[in-house]
This record gives sequence, structure tokens and C-alpha cells, in this order.
Amino acid sequence: MRKAGWPLALAAVLATSAPAAGQQQARLSSAEVASLQARMQQFLHALRSARTDSVTAFFPRQGDFTRVYIEHREGRDAVSVWRFPAADLPRAIEYGGPLHASFSIDVERQPVGLFFHQVLVREAFSRQGGWRRVRGTRFVLAGEPADAPLFVEWRREGGEWVIAAYGDEWFRGGKLPAWCC
Repeated sequence: MRKAGWPLALAAVLATSAPAAGQQQARLSSAEVASLQARMQQFLHALRSARTDSVTAFFPRQGDFTRVYIEHREGRDAVSVWRFPAADLPRAIEYGGPLHASFSIDVERQPVGLFFHQVLVREAFSRQGGWRRVRGTRFVLAGEPADAPLFVEWRREGGEWVIAAYGDEWFRGGKLPAWCC
């Protein structure tokens, strides 16, 4: 179960380590909001296809992107921020890479809580359904707070929305979250 202190730790990490994730303009036009929401839906559709090559199309081709990772262990949570140059994405997302488990399903050994696992489980069983946009270009699962550990944040690259940052978590030992099982 999450501890009360993790949102503060996460906010501190994001404020100091992931400036690219929060650099979008505060106000978006209605056309920008519509295109961003459509892009988020396209990303979720690609994710559900379980093809990592489809997922990679949503990440930047230039600059960096960020993974905020919370590992819930019995007794404590560990928060880390991983920054990846866009050029490293193919190696990072392939089998054995540090992002592979976030965007694929391993039926026999799936880490509980990683991004794709939560998308499948929580969207399937949520009464609130889907994702909602909060704070500019950030999306969280419906019903979750704006600072939820599972999130997708976007930025513009050229004329296209790309993922600037995403949040991931893993429940390793201890009590599993209520949404899980």
C-alpha cells in the first residue's frame, strides 16, 4: 500500500530532475486539447495492441523523455527518475531493456503494477473508466489524483504530441493494491 509521504517525494524529484515534463504551456486551446486527447487515445490503442514498435511511435525522436518509477516494497517506497535520450528508446524498450516490462505483458511473470499491467487491469475493472487530463498535458486514470504515480505527460515535437514523461510503479512484496486482484 502507498505511504503518505510518496507524493511529496515524487513532487520533489519531478521539480528537480524532470523539468522537461513540466515545461508545457499552462493553457491549451480547445483544438490543442482535442488533438492531445486524440493522441492519448491513439497511444492507448497502440499499447493494447501489445506491439512495442507501435508504442515507440509515441515517444520523442529528439531530446529526452523521463520515466518516474516508484517501487513499493514492504515497509517503504523507493522513487527514482530515469531519463532516456530519444535515441536510446529502441534498445530500452526491446526485450531485456529497462522499459520493456512497462509496455508488454508476461503472462507468467508480470510485475504487478507496471504501466501496461495497470492499464489493462484498471481500465477493465474501473467503474469510472478511462483516463482524464489534468494540469495541462498530464493524464491520469479516472478517479486518481492529479499527482498519481501512473501518468502520461506530453509535449510538442514539431507538430506532433510525444510522451515527455510517464509514471510507473511496481508492487514488490507486502499488501497488493485493492484494484489489483
